Amino acid sequence: MPLQPGQTDTLVVMGPGSAFAEPVIGRAFARPVGSLGRDDVRSHNRSKLTSTCPLRAYVRGSETRTKETILPDALELLKSRRSVKPREMTGPGPSPAELDTILTIGARVPDHGKLAPWRFIVFEGDARLRAGDVIATVFARKNPQAAAADIEVERKRLTDAPLVIGVVSFTRPHPKVPPWEQELSAGASAMNLVTAATALGYGACWLTGWFAFDRDVLDGLGLKADEKLAGFIHIGTPSKPNEERPRPALSEIVTRF
Repeated sequence: MPLQPGQTDTLVVMGPGSAFAEPVIGRAFARPVGSLGRDDVRSHNRSKLTSTCPLRAYVRGSETRTKETILPDALELLKSRRSVKPREMTGPGPSPAELDTILTIGARVPDHGKLAPWRFIVFEGDARLRAGDVIATVFARKNPQAAAADIEVERKRLTDAPLVIGVVSFTRPHPKVPPWEQELSAGASAMNLVTAATALGYGACWLTGWFAFDRDVLDGLGLKADEKLAGFIHIGTPSKPNEERPRPALSEIVTRF
């Protein structure tokens, strides 16, 4: 939209402690328009980190409106990300809009050849129970001596978290992109789902289990004969604070060539 006579574009810079506005065209000035706190925001037991980097937005006209936005700092998020056990998750799960965001980010990964060698299966609500019936049925058939309690455990494999996303991996023939590289792309997609859910304030965990590799279960979940399951991404609201675990020291895993 072109500027109207007498209008200017205004740059609003919102930092971690304060915000100011200045016109991009015309006489420069500064005036306070709001502030951003550094305290964590907790909603439904979810913790969000505020960004330490300025957030910039252009607004137009004399009636400047600003919206204080709290976003997780990317580096702090990646440095502190921690898996949350599904049994330590509860509701609510992501909203439809948040789920779309998570899936969109899951599809934005390195993909040599633009092959998109992965797809997603969403399990919510009763779909988690139907998937559990598939798992329990296969387990009971292959373990005829199994106790009823053990079969019930298998039936509830996907019911702890309110949302589970299955990451399906497959490969396409390509002269320059070997199957291993395509499978790595599916793994990157799974990790992006975990990171996106964490950035939205949810707990997330990437798991497999015997049923993720059982052909009869995969058939029952709708996978094709040439498809594998890279894992299930369980997503929900943490029910308790998450504890850190030991991480490898860089001196143990890094060498210089």
